[in-house]
Amino acid sequence: LPFGLLYSIFREELLILKKTFKDLLNKGYICISNLKAGALILFIYKLGGGLYFYYNYRTLNAIIRIDCYFLLLIHKTFKVLKGAR
Repeated sequence: LPFGLLYSIFREELLILKKTFKDLLNKGYICISNLKAGALILFIYKLGGGLYFYYNYRTLNAIIRIDCYFLLLIHKTFKVLKGAR
């Protein structure tokens, strides 16, 4: 489940996490949310040294309700534009 307790992480992992979140926020791939659920995050040690940051949004995506409002709005917009010249 995406609900769970936080656990302590090493300083190196925290720095990678902070950098990755900043990059993803700046690119617009993620946004700040008030959900009480989260995504699975793993740090995997690379053979040549360093850490690989792995995140899995599948469980989080499974509980998020899909918003259909935008599709209705687009449908109405197309209906209006269909009669325009």
